[in-house]
Amino acid sequence: MKNKIILSGKVFSYKKLNIIVKLDDGTKGFLHVSKVSDYYVQDIKNILKPNFNYLFEVINLNTKERKLKELSYKSLNPRYLKNPFKYELESNKKDFESLKENTETILNEI
Repeated sequence: MKNKIILSGKVFSYKKLNIIVKLDDGTKGFLHVSKVSDYYVQDIKNILKPNFNYLFEVINLNTKERKLKELSYKSLNPRYLKNPFKYELESNKKDFESLKENTETILNEI
């Protein structure tokens, strides 16, 4: 299992199919629209807004030039994946009774 490189950054500019991200370490990364969501994205600005910090996974790193070639947003945000069973349910939502606990309780009663 390889270690994930996860960096924080902000949207720097929008292109037709790519977003340029300015990462907190001073480098810039490129995020293709296909790495934002498995679902159709009509306007990428509805998901990734400027001046907000987001976490990105480094998919491909150009170590010679110290530039990031490719980033992924959806790999760290399961709600944008088509297979929702690849992640664990969040149980710490405020004012929301844990779906995971309720499901486990119901399954144990059967």
